[in-house]
Amino acid sequence: MMLEPFFLSIHSVVENLNSNTNYGLTESEVKQRIKKYGKNETVAKEPKSKWKILIDQCNDPIIFILAIAAGFTFLFNDDWLETIAIIIVIIITVIIGFIMEFQGVRSLEALRRMGFTESRVLRDGKIKTIKSSVLVPGDIILIEAGDVVSADARLITVENLAIKEAPLTGESRTIYKHINSLSKNTILSDRKNMVFKGTTVEQGSAKAIVVHTGQNTELGKIQQLGGTIEEQRTPLEKKLNGLSKWLIWLTLIFAILIVFTGYLRGLDMLLIIETAVALAVAAIPEGLPVVATIALARGMLKLSKRKVIIKKMEAVETLGATNIICTDKTGTLTEDKMQVHTLVLEDEILSQIQNKDSAYFHNVEKLEAFNVMMMTSILCNNVVLNAEDMRGDSIELALIQFAEKMHFNPRKIKETNPEELEIPFNTSSKLMATLNTNKNGYNVYVKGAFESVINHCDVIFKDNKLQEFKNKKEWMNRVNDLASQGLRVLAFAYKHHKTKPEKENLLSQLNFIGVIAFLDPARDDVKATIEVYKEAGIKVVMMTGDHPETAKKIAVEIGLLPKNAASNTIIHGKELQFETQLNNTVKTKLLDASVFARVTPEQKLKLITLYQNNDNVVGMFGDGINDIPALRKADIGIAMGIRGTQAAREVADVILKNDKFITMELYHQSRTSHF
Repeated sequence: MMLEPFFLSIHSVVENLNSNTNYGLTESEVKQRIKKYGKNETVAKEPKSKWKILIDQCNDPIIFILAIAAGFTFLFNDDWLETIAIIIVIIITVIIGFIMEFQGVRSLEALRRMGFTESRVLRDGKIKTIKSSVLVPGDIILIEAGDVVSADARLITVENLAIKEAPLTGESRTIYKHINSLSKNTILSDRKNMVFKGTTVEQGSAKAIVVHTGQNTELGKIQQLGGTIEEQRTPLEKKLNGLSKWLIWLTLIFAILIVFTGYLRGLDMLLIIETAVALAVAAIPEGLPVVATIALARGMLKLSKRKVIIKKMEAVETLGATNIICTDKTGTLTEDKMQVHTLVLEDEILSQIQNKDSAYFHNVEKLEAFNVMMMTSILCNNVVLNAEDMRGDSIELALIQFAEKMHFNPRKIKETNPEELEIPFNTSSKLMATLNTNKNGYNVYVKGAFESVINHCDVIFKDNKLQEFKNKKEWMNRVNDLASQGLRVLAFAYKHHKTKPEKENLLSQLNFIGVIAFLDPARDDVKATIEVYKEAGIKVVMMTGDHPETAKKIAVEIGLLPKNAASNTIIHGKELQFETQLNNTVKTKLLDASVFARVTPEQKLKLITLYQNNDNVVGMFGDGINDIPALRKADIGIAMGIRGTQAAREVADVILKNDKFITMELYHQSRTSHF
């Protein structure tokens, strides 16, 4: 396995893997490497067979006791009716459990079939489309917008490449990639010259060389961490096991006492033994398994109507016993798509505009700066505008959607303002520029990081005309304030030319327009749902790999934190030190906290263990690769069925087919159910 490919030069990586960036591997080399490294597959749970599901239904202490009772009744009782009744109870219990769990397995298989992927690869000098499972280290892969990356790979060439790594790192923002070597101590979320299995290409394209496949990928390592965790028994299983042991000992003691006292009194031993067996059988609650199974099946059916797949029937009862819910942020509590949150011009500032109707913008629509900003949003934008849908970077999609909300027609505007030239975004310039032509001449449109754009501006739109840009420091403070609120900020600039400018002069003496701030907003239903949980005595804890300020803003918005919450109420991942024994002060602080930011999969796992060790029943919501260990460790793991990764769905106990956090409001209803 290649170590630290992000630290090595492209030439070194290609040489070490004995590959060729222009020709790729030969088919014979691929066969040899598959033998050496294995297929590009992470270990997934094999779907339960029908026989395994049936055996699991029988593997229950209460069923064992009933079976023994039926045997004794048959041997010592001439009336077979009681024996038959006990056998019927066992059969009904097993059949109901089998049907319910088999339906869950079948639904999961349907989701699993949706997850198979293909990759474009360079082999024998030709571009081929292959199953991702046969990728090997040294393969040269080609990726573009919309692709799911199928292996860990070192980038060779990039063209405006942006990757969404939230499933792996929990980072909600799009990561722009480059090909430069990095330092040895670069953390996973900062390895910008690498792409990782399970992440999604938001925009651009790239060529990369595969360095790790299968269990050696970052996804594979996390799955292996999850595999080391013992599956947790549900509270109901623990209670029934306890009850079974108690019943066994109780009936044994009474049976022995009856036989012993009968022996001392000189009674007929056969009669005494039959009496002891009869009393022992009478002490066993034959109806308990049926009642419990029917109650669980009823809960399972109610949940299935709300698009919930339950893998194991006992998980229904665990929902009712849960008193702490741990949840990821991106895509679970939020929409997992950026929206325009704040618009700042020299003459107008509008905030929290994502849910405002067009009438709210009546005054700002009259400003020249606003209209130029909308034109920049549309034309300095690489979103693919298909007739059916739109594809591209989440920020650029948000700009197009906002422009449409403001009654602009992006398709028509792009047709009437054809692009002559583009300077693509890169990590050094941190801006993008386009030169577009129309009947009035040529227009330069620029968007990017504020500190980059402002360096090219000397005038600003004010009072519907251009004036000298004197208050750059004031603007810098505005932008810093927006960033401190956990918002993504993008600056806009523009310049009109009567004649076509030279490329080297494209960014000179621009007119500053303003900035737009973006946020992945909280889902509309989350705040009300969290209130329901609070009323039910359930604590909700956010665990995210995202930035602390972003986590704080969402936490305030959904009611996890008060509006005036201090930043130190967010516990940063670097503060979580589990290597040593936690003192009472630290333990209390962690148990009381509601928001954790920049946490790793290992830290999520240890936090859940901490909750469980303090007599809590823990539920975990997650959809990403980084949630796998926590989903497995929790008393009940809940994964997203649509957006969730296949790996997360494999280890979870419950799958939400509609990806809605509010679906599990039945936690509250389940708590009042009687099992």
